[in-house]
Amino acid sequence: MEMAVQDFHHLTCSIHLVLRFKDSQGSSARAASSALELIGSEEVEAIIGTITPPEATLVSEIEKATRDMPIISLTSSPSILPTYQLPFFLQMANDIKVNIQCIAAIVNYFRWRK
Repeated sequence: MEMAVQDFHHLTCSIHLVLRFKDSQGSSARAASSALELIGSEEVEAIIGTITPPEATLVSEIEKATRDMPIISLTSSPSILPTYQLPFFLQMANDIKVNIQCIAAIVNYFRWRK
């Protein structure tokens, strides 16, 4: 993710993108808490990570502002959210293999070695 941000900054001078990382350590409660903490303390415009549909739902129920916030989930959770509940929730794939193939394609495209 950090390498992608560096490339993004090299391509555009008008937008400054900052990543904030939180590790939920596999805990749904920590994932929701971390998302809420970031939303409350930072100027978060989107959430990208391994947040599951139930975690995203919990966050949106607690913090109403997240209902219009893009949430890009990298999980392979089979849960399906009603589109009216979180209209900006995007799940990258239902199969983790598709995520890995996507990441591999990005790495290959930019010819990253590390």
